[in-house]
This record gives sequence, C-alpha cells and structure tokens, in this order.
Amino acid sequence: MGAPTITAAPALFRGCSLRQAAGQSIPNATYTELSWDSAEYDTDSFADTVNNRIVIPAGVEKIRLTIGYRLGGTSGFSIVNVWKNGVRYTPFYYQCANSSGVGPVIVSDVIEVSEGDYFEVQIYHNTGAAKTTAEAFYGCEVVK
Repeated sequence: MGAPTITAAPALFRGCSLRQAAGQSIPNATYTELSWDSAEYDTDSFADTVNNRIVIPAGVEKIRLTIGYRLGGTSGFSIVNVWKNGVRYTPFYYQCANSSGVGPVIVSDVIEVSEGDYFEVQIYHNTGAAKTTAEAFYGCEVVK
C-alpha cells in the first residue's frame, strides 16, 4: 500500500482590491478615469495598475465588483460608471447626491466574464469646482 495522495484545498477566496495612495483630482463636469496605485491584495493577477483596470484571468466565469470613494462637496451629485472592454457597462451606473463628502460603496450584481475582459471606473461630478477623491477603492471577487 502506497502513501496517500494529499491535494490542496481550493482557495476559498479569489479576487483583488485596488487602492489610491493619494487622492485624485476630479475636474468639475468631466468624466474622469480613476487611477489605482497599488493592490491591497490580488490572488490571481487581476490588478493592472499601469492601465488602471481589473483584468479577468483564465478560469473565471463570474465576478462581483465593489467601488467606494469619498468626494468632497455638499452640493451637486456624482456619477460612477464602469467600463467593460472599453464600453460603458450599462447595468453598472450609480448616481448619488453629494452630502458632506460622504461617498457611496457600490456593489454590482454578478457579472459574467471571459478571460481577458477588463473593467475600468470613471467618476463625474457637478459640484462647481475640482474635487479630490479620498479613501477610494475598487475590488473584484470571483463568484462560483
């Protein structure tokens, strides 16, 4: 009788979380792509901080995205758009009224994906002057 074969348990979590080390200036009334400096974690090389996007690796079929930010201002509104493969991803659109610089945390529905798909984030606001993001993050988790 030979030695038993031991296999590693599958990873319970797969995904990434991107962060901004410093705030990013967002001009008034202009859609602006958010930039990401680093990944707090990245289990499967999802993070592409050079191109400011999350890229889907092989073997992933479904994901959920999470975006959070604060944008100073007490007037106007801000809009978050997600772009999938360079095209605005219509199911993911969020608009909120600015209130004392409190920002939203937005979680998507489950999104079907293929290897190489990529997602980018844009913010728009109309507070009357440029505003700087604070505590911005952008995450992805694989859904089974």
